[in-house]
Amino acid sequence: MVERGGTPPSGDADLHPWPAPFDQPFYVLLNLAVGGNFDGNPDATTPSAAEMRVDYVRVYGLEAEKQPAGQRPRMTYPWTPVPARPALPDGNLVYNPSFDWADTDPRVTPGAPRLEGVSGSAFWTLFTSDGKVTLSSDTAADNALKADITAPGSVNYAVQVRQDGLNVEAGGKYEVSFEVWAAQPRAMMVKVGGGPNRGYAAYSGEQTVQIGTAKARRTLTFDMKAVTDAAARLEFNLGNAGVGPVWLDNVVVKRVGNAAGARPRPVTATSCTTRALPRTAPPTPALRACPAPLTGVPGRAARVA
Repeated sequence: MVERGGTPPSGDADLHPWPAPFDQPFYVLLNLAVGGNFDGNPDATTPSAAEMRVDYVRVYGLEAEKQPAGQRPRMTYPWTPVPARPALPDGNLVYNPSFDWADTDPRVTPGAPRLEGVSGSAFWTLFTSDGKVTLSSDTAADNALKADITAPGSVNYAVQVRQDGLNVEAGGKYEVSFEVWAAQPRAMMVKVGGGPNRGYAAYSGEQTVQIGTAKARRTLTFDMKAVTDAAARLEFNLGNAGVGPVWLDNVVVKRVGNAAGARPRPVTATSCTTRALPRTAPPTPALRACPAPLTGVPGRAARVA
């Protein structure tokens, strides 16, 4: 995206006129980078030396490259409105939070993802890289999700149970809570963040949660300082932390207020009433508050209990 003054854009008005940036000279950068949102910052396991070998670099021109650029193509940006999945009546953004919604439940939409071979798992997804896990619904534990890890893998997301489609609004303060326990003490990484189109940004920060052998509720809070994301994801990353079963149940993500210093949520055209009001008009209860697109770096979690 085109930036003005080094500040990431937060709307179409922040973009330079089309055909920017393609009206300026470009250069080629061959970069051996370390860190970033996907794999995280370097740590003690990061190699101290690396080598990148380049065979050749070729740049070609097009015969028609000087012709008029035409209209700006339709693009999807982080601020582009997308349909947002509404919260449940209690404010929870997580659907099927207790892993017990039957496929016949009217809240289960056509095409909702499921965990293969696990009943009552609508809206939940499993990702594995070099890790291996067997998932099941534990009827002896009130249908909690049981993840029996047989190969932990080399990274924390080698075994990842997650839910996509959370509407996390800019300027909001959020609380994440869940019940968790394991056959033996261990850790897992919990994160509310973006998907590939957001560079896997960690809105909540990457939070390490210690798990004991007794069922317990864990809670963390975070401020959403990035642009509103209607397709945010809640990740339980169970890889690279040993083998054995882990249980999850009663998962909740809900907005509990406004982030410190955040602007009040204005009425917008994406999902709210937009009729003009006189400047002296009293507040109208029928107008629902909506998110304000704030820019900024991903938020850091405030606490883990």
